[in-house]
Amino acid sequence: MGPLSPAETRRSAESDDGLQEDSLDGGSMNRETLPSESLFRFSEDLPSDSEHGRTLRSHAEPGERVFVYGSLQRGQRNHGLLQGARAEGEGSLSGAVLHDLGPFPMAVPGQGVVHGEVFVVPATRMAELDRFEGVPRLYQRHRRRLLDGRWVWIYLGQARQVRHSPHLASGRWPSTLPRSTAPPKKLLALAALLLAALPAAAAYDNQATCAAWRSSHGTARIQLGNQIGAENRLSKSRRFQESPAEAPVELYSVIDLRRACDERR
Repeated sequence: MGPLSPAETRRSAESDDGLQEDSLDGGSMNRETLPSESLFRFSEDLPSDSEHGRTLRSHAEPGERVFVYGSLQRGQRNHGLLQGARAEGEGSLSGAVLHDLGPFPMAVPGQGVVHGEVFVVPATRMAELDRFEGVPRLYQRHRRRLLDGRWVWIYLGQARQVRHSPHLASGRWPSTLPRSTAPPKKLLALAALLLAALPAAAAYDNQATCAAWRSSHGTARIQLGNQIGAENRLSKSRRFQESPAEAPVELYSVIDLRRACDERR
């Protein structure tokens, strides 16, 4: 095969330039074009297609960033549940305060900062984590933004669950205080928390509340329905929805409320 003519050489160069531009701009997704909240893991060794000279990326592996601050941290007794998750270092969350319940801590919304660790957990294992954390009775899973800008899932409790437990001003668990100086209220706090997860106390009159709910209308009916749902541990129609006092909203389906009233007659 003889040498190419000047025209053939120019056409060949133009063809090669077009292939390179396609492989960089239209052939694959680069890291700069990924959405900020998407979580992908790329292989460090990117294979090369010898025929076209293109660089190929490995398949993306989706996951969820989870912020942990208790027994799931490295070195703690339940860290094994995160086996296979990718560690992303430490992180800090503002707008929450940490309380020490003894065997484990609980963060609740408030004026403070909580420190912990971030892991990327396969999306298929989030349900397993929810079960471990006792969602929705013990903890609720919330979407929050860390001080460094990363969006994460975090398990939070409610203020009423920690009213008898000591506040950890450092925002870290386990506490750095010597065991001898630990407040004696820890066991009481844990007992109160566990009791909160048990069925409704006898002081609550389900039959009377249900009767009032059936005959009520408007805001009163919504508030009574929410009380029945909470006392009977019903699942909310929308998992993490709350009902503000100034503008109550229905948290439970009418069908579930009727069933709860009929079963406890």
